[in-house]
Amino acid sequence: MSTIPDNAFPEESKKSNTLLVSVIAGIVLFAGTLLYFTFSSNPVKKDADKNNAASTPEDSSLKSAQELLSNDNDLNSCKTALQQINNHLATHPNEKPATFSQEKREIYSKFGMNDQQFNEIDSPTFTLLDPHYLEERLMFRDIARFLELPAIGVKQAKASISEVSTHAFMWVVREMRLAPRSNNPVPPIYALRRGWGSSYERSLTFLALLEQFLYVGEKLEQPVGCLLLLPGKDPNAPPRIWLGVVDESGNDLYLFDPILGIPLPGGKDGKPLLLTELKADPKKIRVLDSEQAPYDVQPEQISKIAPAIAPALSSLSPRMKLLEDKYLPSGAKARLSTDLESLITKIEKACRPSLGASSKALLMVQAVESLRMFLSSGNGGFASPQVLQVYQTELIPQTAIPPQLQKVPHPIILENIGNMLSRPFINSALEPKLPRDQMLHARYAKAVPDLVREGDELRIQLRGAETDPNLPQRINNWMDAAKQVFTNFDTIMQNKDKTQDDLAMVNLEIRTLFQKGEKDLLLMIAASIGRPRGEQISWLLALCKHELAEQQQRRFDIQSKSSAPTQLAQQDRLNKWKDCESAWRRYLQEFPVGAGAPHGKLLWGYSLANLGDKESAINAWQDVSRPMAPQEKAARLFLAKSLKDKK
Repeated sequence: MSTIPDNAFPEESKKSNTLLVSVIAGIVLFAGTLLYFTFSSNPVKKDADKNNAASTPEDSSLKSAQELLSNDNDLNSCKTALQQINNHLATHPNEKPATFSQEKREIYSKFGMNDQQFNEIDSPTFTLLDPHYLEERLMFRDIARFLELPAIGVKQAKASISEVSTHAFMWVVREMRLAPRSNNPVPPIYALRRGWGSSYERSLTFLALLEQFLYVGEKLEQPVGCLLLLPGKDPNAPPRIWLGVVDESGNDLYLFDPILGIPLPGGKDGKPLLLTELKADPKKIRVLDSEQAPYDVQPEQISKIAPAIAPALSSLSPRMKLLEDKYLPSGAKARLSTDLESLITKIEKACRPSLGASSKALLMVQAVESLRMFLSSGNGGFASPQVLQVYQTELIPQTAIPPQLQKVPHPIILENIGNMLSRPFINSALEPKLPRDQMLHARYAKAVPDLVREGDELRIQLRGAETDPNLPQRINNWMDAAKQVFTNFDTIMQNKDKTQDDLAMVNLEIRTLFQKGEKDLLLMIAASIGRPRGEQISWLLALCKHELAEQQQRRFDIQSKSSAPTQLAQQDRLNKWKDCESAWRRYLQEFPVGAGAPHGKLLWGYSLANLGDKESAINAWQDVSRPMAPQEKAARLFLAKSLKDKK
């Protein structure tokens, strides 16, 4: 299986849009090209200037790159660092990675790799694609550090593979709420920045995060995961996806369901269910059934499971092994390289006890090419610019579009207003050092005050707009004036005999028009984006509080294993969960019908359960009245039933 169709997953159905939103989205896409994005810096040079390199001090380029990555790991830093490492390789040719042998090319070809992919993998110097890959992997390493078990005294606690994979999976579920999608999937880093995605996007994100837990368990090994493809009930239907993680023995797989949003229950000692346990008793997953939402996976699907691997293209390159082993600074160590043959061997070995000796792992080519399918040629990909533009448009809530735009008399006005309207939503997701970026580097304590500050500013602006009774009339008057100015503009532009004085005059009229209307236009936009952006801020704040509470819970659980928890430890744990519960309750009260409300209620239930308020948690999970995938309903009802059984 080389590709997955766009509509490959059952929860992914296309959303309908109004004609107005479609028109405005098109203009905003055009305006979006004017925005400044992280990707605007110069691409990595493939060939260094040897003369310039020779004139620099020995190893200065490498040292400079390492210092840069020690201090920062955003896209611009990764681009600059890899550029400097290319300079270093130009003056140290003996350090360049070896190219692929013909034998290795033939092995990779058997898994569907083509010449274009080989050219990318086999480059002896870092390419335009590599900084994007490096940024993503360093980000996931930051998250893995946050999720790793804390040290007790001077001793580092050792988490098992089942614990690590469960923590990683549940983090992805919290940070990426499930949303129906009909267009092409985006790479993990972009799905996370957006904060929602499909089950497939959740799956790739989980596998990317899992790779960054470097030393797990008594054997100090690296976890290995894969996709498990279950055939649809209809032969022409796309596959249903589970996730598998090789267990401690290396001969089995822990099972996770990315649509369900929980590990498959029923494993020994509360661990995720193992594939051998499920094969021995397929009825184990029937505990997920309820009258309202029966679980959708059936025994005949389980018998035909096919494992698939999804390494990123850059990870297969020998230069990434060089970067990982020799060039990354000690404080930024991360897993960058994948040994394809070793990965396949481990996955197939873990599958054989359940799926038979002939079980073979597939290479999910669409997952391998995830970044290149999203990025333009200037960034090492092969996507058209429209792919990124569509993604940017998805970041703008439809509720942020003011009704006054129906009266916009000219596309240039719509472009300018669309630019102002879209910037807060696009920048907040894509710009480095802003709260969402801080969260995705596990700097939750830094993100919280910035979110609070932005929320306060939004409330002030929104109050100013809502308490100005004459604002709508002033906007209408401005639109009437704008209609006249742009009618004159069109007349002049269509005149073949127009002069420079004519152009100067009409440009002055346009500048004057926007200067006079600037204050009112900003108030109109504040009134329009205040609530949808306010919802996003409230959501992100609650997520920050939740992650800090989960971290405190991990510390508490580790301490409890070695000794009775102190009263102070108990209080610290409760305080963090109280902050979390309060944040989710406030979000749900202020935005009861918001896009994140169903997922927010799920996470609120977890906070209530950790505070010991089982009745309220059960009620939260039993509320499946909002639109959600049937599997999500099954998971919540299962959580409620399980908590009832513990009462």
